[in-house]
Amino acid sequence: MQLNLLNCHRVTDGGVAAIAAGCPNLRALDLYACDKVTDQGVAAIREGCPRLAKLDLGRCYQVTDASLHAIGARPGVNVWAWGSWGRCR
Repeated sequence: MQLNLLNCHRVTDGGVAAIAAGCPNLRALDLYACDKVTDQGVAAIREGCPRLAKLDLGRCYQVTDASLHAIGARPGVNVWAWGSWGRCR
């Protein structure tokens, strides 16, 4: 299962948490430019989507490098964060 929310600027951590809670078989999630998503949303994905293999967080400027490291440390997960360089906190 995959979900593309590219450029959905109104998606928040609450929406991402709902997706994570309801889609445990999610394999790919594109959150490119979902600029309201933060580390809290990434934590919900990490916990609720154990089968996730691809996550695009490019231009998610509120997601810090700590979240990128945490989710990227899971075996088999490819995290894309193009466009975020220079803005990670």
